[in-house]
Amino acid sequence: MQHLWILQVNPDQLSLALWLEQIQQGQHPAEGTWRLSRFRDHINAGDILWFWQSGEGLIAQAECLTTAHRSHEDPEFNWEIGYRLTHQCIPVLSRAFFQELASLSHINFFKRPQGNIFKVPPEYTQLLRDKAHPHLHKLSVPTSVFWPEIAQTLRKTGLDLEDRSVRQYHMALKSHSLVILTGRSGVGKSWLTRAYAQAAGAAYLLVPVAPNWMGPEDFLGYYNAVSSEFIPTVSSQFITQAAQEWHQAQQEERPPRAYHLVLDEMNLARTESYFAPLLSLLEVRRRGEQTFYQRLGAEDLEIPPNLFCIGTANTEDQRLHFSERIADRAFVITLVPSAIRLADFFTPPEVALLQNFWQPLSQCFHLSYRTLTDIQTYLHQARIHQVPLSEALDEVLAQKVFHRLSTVPVHRLQALKHALPQSFTLSHFALNQQQQGHFSLYAEP
Repeated sequence: MQHLWILQVNPDQLSLALWLEQIQQGQHPAEGTWRLSRFRDHINAGDILWFWQSGEGLIAQAECLTTAHRSHEDPEFNWEIGYRLTHQCIPVLSRAFFQELASLSHINFFKRPQGNIFKVPPEYTQLLRDKAHPHLHKLSVPTSVFWPEIAQTLRKTGLDLEDRSVRQYHMALKSHSLVILTGRSGVGKSWLTRAYAQAAGAAYLLVPVAPNWMGPEDFLGYYNAVSSEFIPTVSSQFITQAAQEWHQAQQEERPPRAYHLVLDEMNLARTESYFAPLLSLLEVRRRGEQTFYQRLGAEDLEIPPNLFCIGTANTEDQRLHFSERIADRAFVITLVPSAIRLADFFTPPEVALLQNFWQPLSQCFHLSYRTLTDIQTYLHQARIHQVPLSEALDEVLAQKVFHRLSTVPVHRLQALKHALPQSFTLSHFALNQQQQGHFSLYAEP
């Protein structure tokens, strides 16, 4: 026989409302174990568990998955059961709500509750469940993996970002459907979007923004008057797929898969020109309304709730500054790379040579993860071709770093020149070009 148990929780020990929200946000699984203080010989798999917050009321309903067993953490003294949360109570049902049933007046829990687990007499179980049934809603649990697993997966990819930056991105996506990542070139903006989508199980599309984008037609498609047909883009097709997934998930009563549409270098074109319609529709959707982009010669494009728009932008680009309208509607995150550890990229002899001038070098030029990886690859090729380390490092710095425009004071460039070995002829030539104002690409001296 299926019994009903009430688990009363002290808010000073655990906020059930916050716990439930964390589960729905993917911070914790819906299944777990719960410690018992009594009734360990009476509770069985299949029983119904009501999670009750002291001073508030019924918060959630769960199914008992196991009989009582010894805790792995403390097998000598503690017993526990397995559970799976299945429903959320909306609104929270207080004790007064149930006390309207006169027949419950002699049940101890509704008179003077003591302890943290109560067994409802079998003859009153169905009565209580019928009373609460209209207010119990199926719990929406993400189909993606949980955040701790996402974070662990991202670390394994080698993404060289501070943990805080990655967490900011995760929480921004959970808070809003428009997120913009900024940072210096090569910091890992696009990499983060792809690695996160793969770890979270989201569908992913990266769309490079072209400087010649003039309007929404470049982004979402246009009507060809000559052929009398609508010409879609990969972006509009991706949004259509997201809408199809949304409706299918609704029919199957499951959480929909997230769709991440990434606009790479979104500020290369004037963002307001091509993104304005979608920006407005995303704002309408935030109010819980269905949103459609009207198209001539094609069905209106639905903007579903499982679509997330993400942009990347380089801080070096003067076109970075977004309009107030966009800035007000997006989470803008500046990614900060972790401190560079030379030993993560180079062999001990290479590290020993680089350390002689690393500080002035990093003060004059931005050395991104991409740059360091390219230098690492070049030095590896040098070992294969038996090129001396000093000669190869001179070549790759001149080709990869010193041809770039540097805006640091002249005295810093001078300090770097003094720190570089005199045998680095190509590097010295490139730095001389910097000081003389000849910012051309690397050339043979």
